[in-house]
Amino acid sequence: MARTQAELGGLLDEQTKRVDALTLLLEGTRTISTVEIAHLKDGIREAQALVKELQLGATKVAERIAALEQRCAALEKQSDRGYSFGQAAIICLISMVGSAFISPVVQALLKR
Repeated sequence: MARTQAELGGLLDEQTKRVDALTLLLEGTRTISTVEIAHLKDGIREAQALVKELQLGATKVAERIAALEQRCAALEKQSDRGYSFGQAAIICLISMVGSAFISPVVQALLKR
């Protein structure tokens, strides 16, 4: 079962061709992988930028909500004061009108 030098040379050539084919396949796979990795990295950068933008937006919204809550509280206090003042003014007006009508009646009764 000794192989001749020609047979060994043929096997060597065949194995060399297979190694060359596998090397080409490996290089193609590396190139594709490199491109895919670069694409994925770009996607990650875009996602990170979007997350930062959303975080800034959320912070601004939270600040605006806090400012609106403070403004609502101040307006609530003002409206309570205004409502109380309005009630007092109405009561005063009713008292004045009532005393204007009652005063002559009481004076007439006192003169009798």
